Amino acid sequence: METNSFQDVVKLLPQVFQADKAGGISAVVYIHLTGASAGDWTLTIKDKQCALTEGMPSSPRLTLTADSKNMMDILTGKMDGVRAFMMGKLKVSGDMNLAQQLINLFNLP
Repeated sequence: METNSFQDVVKLLPQVFQADKAGGISAVVYIHLTGASAGDWTLTIKDKQCALTEGMPSSPRLTLTADSKNMMDILTGKMDGVRAFMMGKLKVSGDMNLAQQLINLFNLP
């Protein structure tokens, strides 16, 4: 996955979404980034579809917080998401079951 910036990577999420694995999942995920590419993103999964928009949702089911470089490393396969969580580089709050399901919903490297 060759990209120039975190925004390039995060915008690929809907393209690498595996709809066949998302049956029964309806969720709003808030991705809060700090650091060089700080920003707020809302990932909505519903009816086996995935949409990504900039901004903070009003009532997310799950919140992921990380430095933008760490999140980019997770999304590009340079860092394992579970390991990042265990090391404190990825903070997760809300529905932990959904967090586990997210790992399988995207075809990341």
